[in-house]
Amino acid sequence: MEIAEKKIIGIEKSWAGVSDVWLTAQTILTGVTRWSRYQNTPIRQQNDLQHSYSIAILAKIFLEKIDRYNIPTLDKELIITAFLVHDHGEGELKRDYPYGHKPSNSDLEEYLAFCKRYEQLGPAVFPSFERAYLLQYALEDLKLDFPVSAQMTTKSLTAYKRKEALCFTAIEIWDYLLYALEQDAAKTNDIILSNVLKNHVHRLDDIALQLSGFKQEIWTDEISESLKALID
Repeated sequence: MEIAEKKIIGIEKSWAGVSDVWLTAQTILTGVTRWSRYQNTPIRQQNDLQHSYSIAILAKIFLEKIDRYNIPTLDKELIITAFLVHDHGEGELKRDYPYGHKPSNSDLEEYLAFCKRYEQLGPAVFPSFERAYLLQYALEDLKLDFPVSAQMTTKSLTAYKRKEALCFTAIEIWDYLLYALEQDAAKTNDIILSNVLKNHVHRLDDIALQLSGFKQEIWTDEISESLKALID
């Protein structure tokens, strides 16, 4: 057996699953194209890896902007970890459904695919990733077909990490808006921005009533009014 192969085997014994998760985090998300509804127009192509990385950066910016308004301090690690892994199930299944067009069983399938990959990290590591993954469901009723343990974790997040869940939703929508504004400015597509605004402006208004600092720093009156004026 080659020395390098022996070293890899040794690492796997001590750090089960790490190299597999490390590798798939780099590779499987590149095969999932986002904004597939608009692929017949010359939009900038974006895959899930680009999205997951850039939205984690966006989350850091967002959280620093509203940090001084939130006491006790927001759980920034939970939020940023959530964005790093929130679409991993899509990568495993090689698909991305547009907003409002997800089949009823897709969330469960993606969650189970995520778990299958990350559970190999073991009980000392996996629960923190699972908790972060489930943050995306904390503002909605988790479907009853999810495992009971996942339902309990999500209920705990809803009860004790509601502001973090609000941040997740707000940042996710802000990411949609930035991409749509980019395509509008580049004149590659004149429909994406209108659709994103119609789908999400009311959600941003609702978040502004619940999340300290969001209206003052991000969804300001000036920005809100200027974007609402673009809705057909």
